[in-house]
Amino acid sequence: MFTKESFEVVSCTDIPRVSLLKGVLEELEGRELMLDTDEVTQEKLYSGDVFEAIACEWAELIEIDENHKQIFRISKSMIDQVNNLAEIIDTELVRIIAI
Repeated sequence: MFTKESFEVVSCTDIPRVSLLKGVLEELEGRELMLDTDEVTQEKLYSGDVFEAIACEWAELIEIDENHKQIFRISKSMIDQVNNLAEIIDTELVRIIAI
């Protein structure tokens, strides 16, 4: 018999696929924890800290030129989107949903 203590509640943030930049979606490829097997949506679940992990990886790619200006190998808009998501997501999982 199941009791309330038999279950663990997991928090999840849904992000519409269309709201993510193409390069950010490409960076997510291969990082999914699970795939919703629904034949229509094919929604992917990621660890809640996936954007924080990407932001840390990208931070290592930023270089400083001789004039002390940052040189980005990744577009500033992609960096901004990933950093913003890393800051605001505080759930255990992230699901990229099709709308």
